[in-house]
Amino acid sequence: MGGGYFDYLSLLVEEYGAVGLFAAAFINNFPPGLPPVYLTLVSAYAVADPSNWYLGVLGAGLGAGLGKVAQFMAAGALASRVSRVRAMRRYASAVMGGRRAKLSIALLVFLAASLPLPDELIYIPLGAAAFSLSYFTVAVVAGKIVLVSAAYAFGSAFRVVVTSSESPLVVAALAAASLGASALLTASLFLLDWERVYEAYASRGGGEALRVLLDEVRRLPSTFRDAASKTLLRALSTLSR
Repeated sequence: MGGGYFDYLSLLVEEYGAVGLFAAAFINNFPPGLPPVYLTLVSAYAVADPSNWYLGVLGAGLGAGLGKVAQFMAAGALASRVSRVRAMRRYASAVMGGRRAKLSIALLVFLAASLPLPDELIYIPLGAAAFSLSYFTVAVVAGKIVLVSAAYAFGSAFRVVVTSSESPLVVAALAAASLGASALLTASLFLLDWERVYEAYASRGGGEALRVLLDEVRRLPSTFRDAASKTLLRALSTLSR
């Protein structure tokens, strides 16, 4: 990781302790695609101040979780500006509105949050689909507290994982790849004909809706081509004026 960025996060922890860990974890988790370098600071804080380990766990876990909540909300706010999203959200509210569905998705969020993986691949599309904010917040914060607790217990192993590459170019490439994958997945959600899926769900139930959804996924390559062609034609038309 670039020295300046990591040094800044380290300074926050040195100056403010557990509160600094909260801030560092939030800053590290809000932008998509960044490696979890805050876990290195967590393990270092555990060595420097083992008597207050619970404050470090709580501070870093809350900071990381709320950083992901902010990311989730930002995705929802941006997605709400796209007219095609309205049909997707109407379908999503019908499918994800039940308590069992919410609990299942919240469990997935918890599991993703408890691992040092690019979990924004899940959170950004969920934010765009307007999943329950309360279920998401509880699940992601709980998962991050579990992850931070593991960083305390196995600090040396986490240091190897998150500092294995010191090259800013490699870190930037990883961040760009993660962000690109998130953007591709979110764009795919927008390009699906959710009106057709929703109508199938409303008239013939979940089985037919799933069949239509799989058919829409199968047609995604041609949908992407059509969307790209329309975008190019609009751009050429604008330039020719």
